Amino acid sequence: MNLFSADISLWRFPASLILGAAFLLALWAADRYYGRTRFVRALSGPRAAVWLIAAAAAALVIEGILAAGLSRTWPFILLMLLLTASLGLTLLRRLRTRRGAGFLLNHAGMFLILWGALFGAPDTTEARMIVHTGREASLAYTAAGEAVPLPFEVRLDRFTVERYDDGTPRQFRSEVHFDEHPAVIEVNAPARYGGYTFYQDGYDTRHGAYTVLLAVRDPWLWVVWTGIALLAAGALTLLFGKR
Repeated sequence: MNLFSADISLWRFPASLILGAAFLLALWAADRYYGRTRFVRALSGPRAAVWLIAAAAAALVIEGILAAGLSRTWPFILLMLLLTASLGLTLLRRLRTRRGAGFLLNHAGMFLILWGALFGAPDTTEARMIVHTGREASLAYTAAGEAVPLPFEVRLDRFTVERYDDGTPRQFRSEVHFDEHPAVIEVNAPARYGGYTFYQDGYDTRHGAYTVLLAVRDPWLWVVWTGIALLAAGALTLLFGKR
C-alpha cells in the first residue's frame, strides 16, 4: 500500500484552490473543444457513471470494513477524479439543453459534494487533544504526531459517564468552555467553535480525570453543504414538479 500512498498535505491551500479551479477549467475545455471525442462522450455517459459509482461504493465498503487507508491512495483519488469529471461533463452537456431542472439540481449537488470533498481534503484537519478536569489546553495532535495549536483555550469543567443498570457506559459528556463560551460535547452530539467541530472521542476509563476530544476543521464544508442543499432541491423538484 505504501507504493500507492498519497501525501495530500502537500496540496494544502492555496494549492488546493488552484487545483480545484484548474479542474473546473479542464472540464469546461474538454466539453467545449473535445466533447465529440470518444473518451469524453464515454466518460459523460450513464454507463461510465454507473461503473464509477459502483467502484467508489465498493472501495468505501472495503475501507469501512478493513480500514485499509484506501482514501489516501492514488488509485482511489484517481477514481474520485474520474467520477467527479463524469458528473461534471454530464452536467455541462445537459446545461446546453436547459431542460430537466431536477436532473440538473441533483447532478450539480452531487458534483459539488465530490468536488468539495476531493479538493478540500488537503485542508481538512483532524487532531486529538487530552483535557484534564479543571485545566485548559490549546494543543492537539494529528495521527502522525503533528502538533496543531488552536487559536483558543479549551477548559474541561466536568466529565460525566452515564451507565446502564449493568454498568456498561451509555453516554459520555464533557462540559467545557471555549475561552469564555460554555458548551457540552457528547457522543454523536459535537460542539462547534472557532471554525472547529469537537467530537467526544474518548476519556480516562479508570478515574475519569480527563477527556479526549477530536477537533476537526474543514474550511470547504460549506461547499459540501451547498451540494446537499441542491440535492434536496432536486429531489423536491422531481417529487412535486410537473410530469
